[in-house]
Formats: sequence, C-alpha cells, structure tokens
Amino acid sequence: MKSSREQQKGAPKAGNEERPRRPAQIAHVVIKSARYTDSVDWYSRLFQAEIAWSNPRITFLAYDEEHHRIAIINGEGSAAPKVGEVAGFDHIAFAYEELSDLLSVYVRLKNEGIEPVRSINHGMTTSLYYLDPDGNRVELQVDNFEKAEAAAYMDTDPDDLVRRFDAGEPVAELLSPRPRGAVS
Repeated sequence: MKSSREQQKGAPKAGNEERPRRPAQIAHVVIKSARYTDSVDWYSRLFQAEIAWSNPRITFLAYDEEHHRIAIINGEGSAAPKVGEVAGFDHIAFAYEELSDLLSVYVRLKNEGIEPVRSINHGMTTSLYYLDPDGNRVELQVDNFEKAEAAAYMDTDPDDLVRRFDAGEPVAELLSPRPRGAVS
C-alpha cells in the first residue's frame, strides 16, 4: 500500500535524495539450517511463533503483524552446523518492551529446557544469549533506558575520565552514563 505522500501528485521521483532513505525496519531473518525440523521447532518455541506457511524446503514463522519474521531453509545435506568462531553474522538480537517481558520469556524457555548460554547487563541493555540448533547466537534483550541515555555509554572521552579519576571521583560515578558533552 502506498503512503499518502507517495500518492500525492508531484511526489519526489526515485533517486531524488532530498532526505536520507532508510529502511523502516528489519523485515525478516532467513536461516539456512542443517537441522531443519529442530530449527523450526526451536524458533517456534523461542518466539511462540505460528507457522505461516511451510513445505519440505522452507518454513515461514510469524509472531506479530508481519506475514513472517523468521524463515528457515532446509539445508539438511547441504549445510553443516556452525562450529566455533567463523566469519559472518555473529548474532541477531530481538528486543522486548519491558523487563517483565524478557523475564517471562526466560522462565517459559527455561521450563521448556531452553537456557541462555550467556547473560549480560551491557549497561544500555540487559541481554540473554541463546544458541539455536545450528549454533547461531540469538540475543533477547530489553533496553535499560531511553535511546539518548544509551548513547552516553557509547560516547566516552578518555581525557575527561583521566581528569576525573585523578581528581578522586568515585569509580562508580566514572562508569555511570552521562549526557553527551557533560563535563565535571
């Protein structure tokens, strides 16, 4: 369906870069699995997803308004499970709205025998990492604070840290997020 802007007469032509053209969202993830049936089951359980469409070659899973968010391709016989560290995507992360959502999912999955291989509070997020049947990492996370506050964790001035440390500022304060450009 076209947006109202696109329907207007005289709308910008393709290639007219008057503003950045960015994706609206990540639409879906496709995973080629050496353990097709196990992966379909695992991702269905992980996200409480419904099978939107399936055949022996590919399964589409949906868990929200999108027609599918996860697709699993049957790679049995043509793909080997991931072993150790290899080049390529490291992991994919899925965000939950509230900590209570993430914790409820954790408890549900644990009761189903699916446990995280790692849990981390990154400062900006609290994250649980799982391995799918092929060894791919899947992160389930919740933001610990708003986007602007999260940026403070990512923008650190080492000269300011040295000055504040040498002045005797407590380490807990040094490691706390600070608004961009804030100086003590």
